[in-house]
Amino acid sequence: MGDDLRADYRETLAAKLAKFNQEIDALTQQLDQMQGADAETVASYQRYLDAMQIKRKAVELKVAELDEADGTLWDALQGGIDEVWQDLTSTLERATAEFEAGQRLRDGLEDSQGDA
Repeated sequence: MGDDLRADYRETLAAKLAKFNQEIDALTQQLDQMQGADAETVASYQRYLDAMQIKRKAVELKVAELDEADGTLWDALQGGIDEVWQDLTSTLERATAEFEAGQRLRDGLEDSQGDA
């Protein structure tokens, strides 16, 4: 892969990681602001956040390897990064969906308690 394509790929990954970091920060803030959530729910959300941070670190390590690689190795590492990235985004999507579902449930409980 040419140097320009490598640089473009690296810039794209950096932008994706920056956006991903913002999304993790938003979910972390949501978790910190949860009031009235049971310990099991909080622990479940924390496991998602922990998994995403581990997977993010795996992507960062692969990117560091990518920066040192050349030729055929670079192409192989790129494929590995794409796989790790897909796993990372899938985990984020599941976590976001669960956080949102939990928030809707808590909102519904608060509304029903307010009506009582």
